[in-house]
Amino acid sequence: DPFFTTKDVGEGTGLGLHLSMGIVQAHGGQIVAESEVGNGATLRVELPRINSNEGEGA
Repeated sequence: DPFFTTKDVGEGTGLGLHLSMGIVQAHGGQIVAESEVGNGATLRVELPRINSNEGEGA
């Protein structure tokens, strides 16, 4: 749910992660989340590596 948030009304919409995920996925990547109760969460953005000359026109 892109609008899920634990914030109070008026404190944000909760769209940041949803928008970020869309951008990362559009570039062939993924966001990996790890969490532990009481220790917070770690979010890692993984993007594919490309060659420096890849994408150059012919």
